Amino acid sequence: MRLFRKTLLAVFSCFLLIIIILSYILAINHVNDSENGLIEQNRIYGRLISKQIEIGYLQSDWPYEILNELSNREDFLFWWVVKGDDTIYRSDDVSFMRTNVYDYFPQLKDRKEIDDTIYSNNEKNYEIYFKQFHYGSEIWTIWIGFSLDAIHQTSTNILVTVSISVISILILIFILLYMLMKSFTTPIVKLLKTVSEVGKGNFDVSSDIKSKDETGQLASEFNIMVKNLKDSRLKIEKYSKNLEKLLKQKDEFISQLSHDLKSPLNPLINLLPIIEKETENKKHREILCVVNRNVGYMKNLVKKSLKLAKLNAPSTKLKVEDVNLFDKINMTIKKNDNIFNNYNIKIKNNVSDKINIKADSLQIEELFDNIINNSIKYSPDGGTIAIDAKFENDFVNVSIKDEGNGMTPEQIVHVFDEFYKADWSRHDFDSSGLGLSICKRIVEKHGGRIWVESKGVGKGSTFYFNIPIENVSAEKNVSQEIDNFLYLRELKQKDKDQLNDI
Repeated sequence: MRLFRKTLLAVFSCFLLIIIILSYILAINHVNDSENGLIEQNRIYGRLISKQIEIGYLQSDWPYEILNELSNREDFLFWWVVKGDDTIYRSDDVSFMRTNVYDYFPQLKDRKEIDDTIYSNNEKNYEIYFKQFHYGSEIWTIWIGFSLDAIHQTSTNILVTVSISVISILILIFILLYMLMKSFTTPIVKLLKTVSEVGKGNFDVSSDIKSKDETGQLASEFNIMVKNLKDSRLKIEKYSKNLEKLLKQKDEFISQLSHDLKSPLNPLINLLPIIEKETENKKHREILCVVNRNVGYMKNLVKKSLKLAKLNAPSTKLKVEDVNLFDKINMTIKKNDNIFNNYNIKIKNNVSDKINIKADSLQIEELFDNIINNSIKYSPDGGTIAIDAKFENDFVNVSIKDEGNGMTPEQIVHVFDEFYKADWSRHDFDSSGLGLSICKRIVEKHGGRIWVESKGVGKGSTFYFNIPIENVSAEKNVSQEIDNFLYLRELKQKDKDQLNDI
């Protein structure tokens, strides 16, 4: 209804303004025409009377009949015959005779044009017609006064009539506009309510607008769109459930496989070092060393797989507490101090000791441990790793910058994929290809985002992630899954390929 009121008010205001202006102009013109007409009528009548008076006076035949007729007019005020010395010689009222005319109208004393002219005084509602004639050597003047009450009464009547007409027309226009705008806006309001319901996720509504104009066509197309959206949503929900099922099966498979591998690995891990130590044959000892190293790799792979499966499980909850970033980073640095010394790598903790977040302390510690260890692997001897953090809106943005090998755009795209290694030519038995995937899941569990930037190969890399200052659950709801189903569909085939590789 807000649209209806605004539209009605705007259109009616335009009509109101136009009609008032036109009516005012019409009324003023009509009043002016009436005034000018009456003045001209008085001028003609004054000329006639003046001529009769002049003729009658000169012939000693005073025009009593015409003067009586003049005196009987409703707008008549007076008539005077004024001598050349400005004395009233004759008058309809004897009390004015032998008095100076300018005692009554001093404002006319300096008037130069006084022959066949009219003086009007709208404030006192009268006008005077002047006509001169020669009497001997003198110039006498006939003054005839008329009342303007009739003109003002006519003007008032015109204005009242116009006002009543304008009000009547405006009422009629308002009614017509109301009905017209109602027919325009009612379908729009109905369609707006339907759109609002669809926006809330209710796809069972439809617009019942049946008009055959553009609004009806719009409603019909909208109903078709809603039906298509409903069908698409059902398909997406079905696909999402299937995909969730597949992802759950994948996680369960990896978890079960890891558990199954962990049992036979334990005796191998415990016995192989003993056998290797007691074996005297050098060649056999070298073989056992290789076997032991591969068993260690399998152990790391199983451990990481179990960790990732646990993070992917919906039942996994974070143990949120206050975490000081500065202290947590220093703890990670101290834990990896031997590695830094072996590779002669300098690490700078530039994070303020005033930055605290709500997070799972153990998960954050593993997050830093994985990213820092990844930076160490690809950093040259004597390189530097710098860690910074700053507040941005409701998040803390953390960056870990190294001077290592850097990455290509293709590597950046896949660096957080499960089992992905940026350099497969490296025989790194400490790397499972799951460390950064675990980091990604930890950050997402906390409601943040992780990404990496690099200017190219040989130019180092910078890992970024942000964590909300206050804990925010990052578990996806149904609408988020619908928004991201295309991305999940791309992951489906990739997950299957990775399972086959395992």
